[in-house]
Formats: sequence, C-alpha cells, structure tokens
Amino acid sequence: MHAIILAGGFATRLWPLTENTAKPLIEVAGKPLISYIVESLPEYIQITISTNQVFSDDFEQWKQKYFSDRGGKINIFIEDSSGETEKKGALAATALCIEQRNILKNGDDLLLLAGDNY
Repeated sequence: MHAIILAGGFATRLWPLTENTAKPLIEVAGKPLISYIVESLPEYIQITISTNQVFSDDFEQWKQKYFSDRGGKINIFIEDSSGETEKKGALAATALCIEQRNILKNGDDLLLLAGDNY
C-alpha cells in the first residue's frame, strides 16, 4: 500500500498564521498536524507527501525531526508551483505524483489523504 498526503496548498485563507508555515505543519498540542496523520499509518506503508516548492524544505526538515527512524518510507514530492496562480489543483498533483513516482506500477493500493485534516 502507498499513501499520498496532499500538502501542496498555500493556505492563504489562514494568514497570517500560515504566512510562513504550511497548514499541515501548524502545531496542534505540541506537534505538527501532519505528524498525527503519519503516526496513524502502519510503518510498512510507503508515504509520499505532495507539496509545493515554497514549503518543500520545511517538509524535509519535519521529516528529519519527527520521522528519521522510518528511513526511506517517507518521501517528499515537490509540485511545480511556487504560487497560488501556478497551482494545477489536488487531482492534477496527485496524478503527476503517481506517474512520476511509479506509485501504482505493482498494482499497489493507494490511500489518498489531506495533510490538513485529522
């Protein structure tokens, strides 16, 4: 099984809270929201976080801080957008991620999750 967690938005409606932070990385009860999502998934599942160019480094730092013990089981996919007007949308980002990462090549099941909902 492979899980894709969508985290490619710019969260402009939550500004100023999200001016410099991706919505899934906002701390809730001491840790980023997306951490709760990842922790709820079995460790054997391959996880891809789909995000934009603006927040990609932040997600890499989050991965190292909270999930370095999972090795290569968590990967970051960087969408080709650095602003709201360049976004292609969640479905286009998902399709591109699946295609470029060959996620369904072995007939694996796919779990699609929103990075800002738990």
